Amino acid sequence: MRIDFGHPGRVSDVVIPITAEALRDELNCSPSGGYREDAMTTPMSSMEVIQDFLSQKRIAIIGVSRDPKGFSILLFEELCHRGYDVVPVNPKTPNVLGRPCFARVQDIQPPVDGAIVMTSAATTDAVVADCAEAGIRRVWMYRAAGRGAVSQKAIAFCEQQGIRVIPGECPFMFLSPASGIHRIHGMFRRITGRYPRRQSPAVRVAGEP
Repeated sequence: MRIDFGHPGRVSDVVIPITAEALRDELNCSPSGGYREDAMTTPMSSMEVIQDFLSQKRIAIIGVSRDPKGFSILLFEELCHRGYDVVPVNPKTPNVLGRPCFARVQDIQPPVDGAIVMTSAATTDAVVADCAEAGIRRVWMYRAAGRGAVSQKAIAFCEQQGIRVIPGECPFMFLSPASGIHRIHGMFRRITGRYPRRQSPAVRVAGEP
């Protein structure tokens, strides 16, 4: 079955195939049942940390695709549409949609407030080291289904460096208002108890006294 959910902002007519495999991916389940090992070992972020990240206005997307139809480009366009100052990072292209593209986050001036990592997990360890060197205090390791950019070693490094890390969420699900497949994704996460919650009465995050 194929359903057209639509999409917020400039992106529209996103057609998503709904299959048993796709539903398992949304639930982060393995084909044999139960959660994937990486989903079980990755700590869940709080809503406070996610909202703190999204309240920043100058954000780098590391690993943004050269493919104009790539998912990272959709996220890049959506954040731009919502008023963010988005800085692309990819050493293999000089620009993305008319914006200068940087080879390393250390080269960005003025510095960004946060970075969304959309590389392979194998590359994330080096990327977060670059972020620490650049003085970036907020890192979001992108993941929708599968492992995404999440690396346990990189998570530990961020915590040691006092970097606020979001390990394994899709930003689209938390942009308000969320719609289409991203709203459906959030619904599945709530059903399975894996949707980020607020920590009360106060939340302590890395980098705070």
